[in-house]
Amino acid sequence: LTKTLHEEAARWLEIDRNQKTRREVEVALREENDETLRKMFAKRLKFGTAGLRGKIMAGWGGMNDVVVIQTTQGLVKYVQAVTGKTDITVAVGYDARYNSERWGRIVAAVTHLAGGSTYLYSTITPTPMVPFAVTSLNADVGIMITASHNPKQDNGYKVYWSNGVQIIPPHDKNIEKSIMENLEPWQGVWDANPPTIDPLHELQAAYLSAIKPLCRNRIANSMTRPLFAYTPVHGVGRTMVEMAFRMFGLPAPVVPASQGTPDPAFPTAPFPNPEEPNVLNEVMKVAEEHDLPIVLANDPDADRLALAERRRDGSWKVFSGNELGALLGAWCWKTRPTHVEPSKCCMIASRVSSRFLATMAQMEGFRFEATLTGFKWIGNKAKDLEAEGYTVLFGFEEAIGYMPAVTNIFDKDGVSTAALLADMAVTLYHDNTTFEAYLNFLYSCYGYHVTNNSYYLCHNPEVTRAMFKRLRDYPSGPTLSKNGNKYPGTLGPYEVTDVEDIDVGSSSFLLTFHFKNSATVTIRTSGTEPKIKWYSELISSTSAADATRELGKMIKLVVSEWYEPQKNGLVGQSKL
Repeated sequence: LTKTLHEEAARWLEIDRNQKTRREVEVALREENDETLRKMFAKRLKFGTAGLRGKIMAGWGGMNDVVVIQTTQGLVKYVQAVTGKTDITVAVGYDARYNSERWGRIVAAVTHLAGGSTYLYSTITPTPMVPFAVTSLNADVGIMITASHNPKQDNGYKVYWSNGVQIIPPHDKNIEKSIMENLEPWQGVWDANPPTIDPLHELQAAYLSAIKPLCRNRIANSMTRPLFAYTPVHGVGRTMVEMAFRMFGLPAPVVPASQGTPDPAFPTAPFPNPEEPNVLNEVMKVAEEHDLPIVLANDPDADRLALAERRRDGSWKVFSGNELGALLGAWCWKTRPTHVEPSKCCMIASRVSSRFLATMAQMEGFRFEATLTGFKWIGNKAKDLEAEGYTVLFGFEEAIGYMPAVTNIFDKDGVSTAALLADMAVTLYHDNTTFEAYLNFLYSCYGYHVTNNSYYLCHNPEVTRAMFKRLRDYPSGPTLSKNGNKYPGTLGPYEVTDVEDIDVGSSSFLLTFHFKNSATVTIRTSGTEPKIKWYSELISSTSAADATRELGKMIKLVVSEWYEPQKNGLVGQSKL
């Protein structure tokens, strides 16, 4: 293995022209640091439906110039083969992470050498602006350089197909095959200074026009008192969010200086995910200083959004992704186009998200669709439904990703969602109510949908595989046999009535357990992070408090009996 690693490192030095990553490899060779060389060269960073995401470092296993060149060479060759043309068009955006702009320009260089042309944003931009560019400019493919809400040491490469939706199989495998057939950097790629077309101002204006239907009452918005504090969490969302607020006639949100400008180091948020504990502290502090009741927070690439609301007693209600999905879904239903029959309306959510929209659909008469996890499935399902003549009102996943579908962006969009929530807030507060009160009203109408979602970190894939193998061949107690597997038949005193074992790929797992008391618990691996997540829900017609207590008991048993964190060396979210 050591000999192979040294051979791979030597091969790397033959093709890499980046002095920084060359030095990393040279130092590892000189110091005979086999552990570092193994991280760099033992395993190639895998291309999947999420594209690439990994640590910024030298080697086949990291995000770097060579890997970006190789990936883009394979991608453009594949797109040319599928489209049957050489002069393909590629839409490219990038966030504010380390190397993002550089890699966006490398993508343009590769595209130019292949005979294509590139629409390259001239500055950092939110991720939703790439799928919007693909559909607006009829591009053949879109690429966003981002690692979303990962820590500062990571970056990534996200791909959108010509329909403006993230790629799905078999594109991922076909692109990966094409990458492996195009590993040698093309002549001139390191020195290219390609011509590009900057769509920034044109598409910013077009985007604002596209989201305009989400604004229900611009006059009321212009007359409202200041309500909002907002944070981009050191990311790229601020400019577009402030533009959207102005277009909606809303007062400008107050932004904490500590998080308001792009900073790839994420100094106040080592894990820059608005769902993580303490990430909202800075913006909540500013909201309290200015007596503002509402906090909005994007993740660093602005495709997701979190909401918090200050109660009269000064405490904060931070809405879960599912609670916010219920609020937005109900609002999109309430404000739907009046000329569309309810039966021709549709909403979509991932299968690990709350069943609230499904319940609402049964009672109101619109169509609901559940998809596999990820907006690649939600977006493609929305496109399919529109082709069938349905009006897709809304789509969401519980990880604070929302798609107000009237905007013609078939991906999660934290900018339009921020503007929609702000517009919604003006109406609610004018009627002397709040987001929390409105959510409770919705629960009284459609049932109290209580959820409990979290995760454990597991950095050892073998442990993850063993954990799911045990759940498929459960060693003790009553079992439920299905498809040749023996799943747990009980969880403490709770009876399991059915199990769904979804095939999501060789290295991913998704199990959903249905219980006699109407609860569901889904356990799955993350496609982009070393997490084993759980998603659970219990619906009660009478009391959120009772459902919360009951579900809490169940999750304690899930953790102790199914996750076995001490035995498996797992790290809980609360310990991070």
